[in-house]
Amino acid sequence: MNLRLESLPLELQKIIGTEPYIQDDMGLSSSSVYIFEHMVLKIDQINSESIREFEVLKFLEHRLPVPQIIYHHIDAEFSYLLMEKIQGQMLCDRDYISQPELLVECLADGLKALWQIPIGDCPFDASIAQKLKTAAYNVTAQLVEVEHWDLSFNDFKSPEDLLSYLKSNQPIEDQVFSHGDYCLPNIIYEGKQLKGMIDLGRAGVSSKWQDISLAVRSLEYNLGTDAYRALFFHKLGIEDNHHLIRYYMLVDELF
Repeated sequence: MNLRLESLPLELQKIIGTEPYIQDDMGLSSSSVYIFEHMVLKIDQINSESIREFEVLKFLEHRLPVPQIIYHHIDAEFSYLLMEKIQGQMLCDRDYISQPELLVECLADGLKALWQIPIGDCPFDASIAQKLKTAAYNVTAQLVEVEHWDLSFNDFKSPEDLLSYLKSNQPIEDQVFSHGDYCLPNIIYEGKQLKGMIDLGRAGVSSKWQDISLAVRSLEYNLGTDAYRALFFHKLGIEDNHHLIRYYMLVDELF
């Protein structure tokens, strides 16, 4: 939607003034995102993810490079989150896609940075048990967009069938701090330096395979090949696990 200044909270109007912006239409998020020269404004209808993102950003301050919060407000209908704009390039930018080995190294190093965050005092539960509760609600409320399912790995006939499979096959989780939507557009680098991570509304304590699975999918989608999958796992220092990757990719189908 176009940004109507008069519809915004008064304090927010004063901050952004008449600065020029572009609207970001990347991804399938329900948020409206407006990019200014030095700021990013995200407007979303009130939901658990929009509220959680603000809280996660506060938690991660001094723990991980994330956008600093400039302004946050929730009214009866919308959440307004104004953040600093992280300077750098998304890992889906041409400079990284044209250098796959560098891309893979950065993608793996970003995961390692997440795994170094202590989880003992983390208040955000993103475990598979919690995810399946949310997924069950999405199925019951008919919020699952089956038309967006990836048929290359998802051969289930209905959201109900998929949910039943996921519940019956819950893995034991090797828990870490998880981004929750670890794909190339959400990871920002400058050269080999991690500048920041964005879109953290699903972050929390979860299996390391939650992020690995979406990283693998995003890597193969953006490069158009799986030729660098082995290198990715070499950089991570762990063995590939096709079963767990498919499982967590299937979980994402219900969100």
